Amino acid sequence: MNLFEILPLLVIVVTCVFVGWQTWLSATANKRAADALELSARANVTQNLMAVFTIEDAVSDARSQLEAAAHLASSETSDANDAHRSAKQEAYLNAVDRLCRSIRMGVLNEAGFQTYYRDTFQKLLMGFSESFGPGHSFKNIVYVHECWAENKTAVDMRPTLDS
Repeated sequence: MNLFEILPLLVIVVTCVFVGWQTWLSATANKRAADALELSARANVTQNLMAVFTIEDAVSDARSQLEAAAHLASSETSDANDAHRSAKQEAYLNAVDRLCRSIRMGVLNEAGFQTYYRDTFQKLLMGFSESFGPGHSFKNIVYVHECWAENKTAVDMRPTLDS
């Protein structure tokens, strides 16, 4: 074989090696990207769970403080105790309203919360009916409750300053 016959074969072999190397690099990069995406998804799930726990802890803490204030107000009647109970009730309703806003924005998994909070919201609206009169500030609670009562999704909004 002469040089003119070997040179095309050599070019083909080098090209095949180069293409194989590029394919391997691409596959490795794709694998790393897929691994990074999976890691990011796991981190996102963990972050969402932490948000859920934080919100539920705030609601639970506010509820406990409200119950303590209500107990104190029932044992001793005074304007200060009533004001304290009212402030704790406001804090509790604000915590629940933030939870509902997060559900409306799609930050939290609506289906999971609907299972656990549907009856709670019903009891809340009935138990604190004086707080949900005209001009009340807990619109997210009412909206989520009404949507769930009609078996509709409550996810409807993007974050805005006025909601």
